[in-house]
Amino acid sequence: MRKFLAVLAFLLACGQAWAHGGSIPKGGIELTSTKAWPVGTYTSEPGEAKEVFLLRIAPEVAAWTAENQAEACAFVATDGERWGLKLITLRSQFDCVFAYGVAPEGMETTPETFHSHPPADGGGYITLTESTKAAALALGDPSLRRVRQMRVENRGEFSERDFDAGPGYLITNGRLLFQNGRGKKHRRDVGPAA
Repeated sequence: MRKFLAVLAFLLACGQAWAHGGSIPKGGIELTSTKAWPVGTYTSEPGEAKEVFLLRIAPEVAAWTAENQAEACAFVATDGERWGLKLITLRSQFDCVFAYGVAPEGMETTPETFHSHPPADGGGYITLTESTKAAALALGDPSLRRVRQMRVENRGEFSERDFDAGPGYLITNGRLLFQNGRGKKHRRDVGPAA
C-alpha cells in the first residue's frame, strides 16, 4: 500500500463523482498516470453480520488476489442494515487505494478498510510483476524499476501503512485479520479466508 495517502487525497476529491456515477468505469479510474480497476461488488445477505459476510467473501477475494498477484481494496460500506464492499485494484502487489464514496449502490463507506495481500514464497519474497512496477512508477516511485524480488515487510501481518490507514480488515496467508491499532490487544484473527 505504498504511497496510498497521496492517492487517497486524489480519490477523496473524486469520490463523490464516482458515487453519483453508480460504478467505476470498466476501463478504470484515471489516477494521474495510473488507473484503478474494479474487482467486484459484494453485499451481505439480509441480517448477515458484518464479519460473517466478510468471512464468506474472503475466500473469493483471496483467490482473486493470488491469481492476479495484486491487492484489492475497499472501505467497508453499509446502508444501516446490510454490509458491502466495492473492491478496486491498482494491479499492484504493494500499492492500494481506498476511496470514500466508492460503495455498493445505496450504501455509504465507513472508516474501516478491507484489503488483501498477495501471497509470498516460503522465504517471504514476492517476485515483482510489471504491473507493480508500473503502478509504483506512475505514483512517483521509480525505485522498483529494476527490482526483481522484494521481501515482504509484514510477513502475514498488517504493515505500517495498513496501521496508518486506520482500523480495518486484511486477508493474508489464508486468514482474515482485524486491527484497530498497533498493539496486540487491538488485533485479532477473525477466521479462515480459504
